[in-house]
Amino acid sequence: MNADLDPNSGITAFPLGLANRSGFSLWAPPSEIGAADAGLHKSYETPNTAMWMETLDSLVEKGVPAPTKLKIDVDGFEPEILSAGKNLLGHPRLQSVMVEVDESNIKSMSEVLRIMSASGFEEPQTRHAPYFDENHYLPFSNYLFVKP
Repeated sequence: MNADLDPNSGITAFPLGLANRSGFSLWAPPSEIGAADAGLHKSYETPNTAMWMETLDSLVEKGVPAPTKLKIDVDGFEPEILSAGKNLLGHPRLQSVMVEVDESNIKSMSEVLRIMSASGFEEPQTRHAPYFDENHYLPFSNYLFVKP
């Protein structure tokens, strides 16, 4: 992790999964190192690992300090993660949230925008890396939400 390169970064990483509920879920690890094809599954037909999951709100309730910045890139589960973090999203300490959004999934994108607006964040700044233009990542952008 890049934060390991700077011991004064103030970044704390937590080795756990985020979900819309706390508890164990089945997780299918990526098939290749660096691949983005990991996912939660409800089936035992694919190789799975039991993984402890937390919600954003449950982490704060358990004593994890509310962050000032948050980055969410969960390959399609963004609305579920955000909907289980409404207390954290409204926390005065949290000033900005970056969310990777698949703009081809209008329902998911609209739900992310609705949750963030209801939590007091301004319209997002959108960032799309040019190297995404020539591959299957074309519809993916990072949305930066900030509080006024």
